[in-house]
Amino acid sequence: MTANFCFRYFVLRRSDPGVKRVVQTNALLLVPTLLCAWCFLYARSPEHLVRDLLNRYNPQYDFSNNKLIGLVDLSHSWALPSILTIVSTAVPCTLINILVGRAISRFLHEHAFKFSTSWRSTHHEFLKALSFQALVSQMFLIAVGTFVIGTFNIVRNAPMEYATHMV
Repeated sequence: MTANFCFRYFVLRRSDPGVKRVVQTNALLLVPTLLCAWCFLYARSPEHLVRDLLNRYNPQYDFSNNKLIGLVDLSHSWALPSILTIVSTAVPCTLINILVGRAISRFLHEHAFKFSTSWRSTHHEFLKALSFQALVSQMFLIAVGTFVIGTFNIVRNAPMEYATHMV
């Protein structure tokens, strides 16, 4: 989402970077995502350990008919760098989205007289769509918060566990 806001601002302030440059940038942005996914897949614990952990903390649930995957020990896990990356970038990306969104809006208002009505309308609609997507993506920030609260055992109850995955 942050890349979308920054790209829109770049296009408004400068010229279109071209397809080749956009593909290169997207490939570069994809690398950390693929690394995080690989770390999570590599860090999966055996099913019997996950089942034992869930039965210890949630004996009221019946997991007998379900295949369980998960992480048992985060402190010595390959997933920890990915989790730290995701958690530590959630708030800065949110702030960047807000600041760049405001800059785009300000730019459109300041330069409205230079552009045609259809051009302004197109960019305002695109800004509305990006803003809506940014609001929806803030659900991710809530999920990160509930994940951190659950991971550090600050609060441990069923609604908090559901909130992490249902948001």
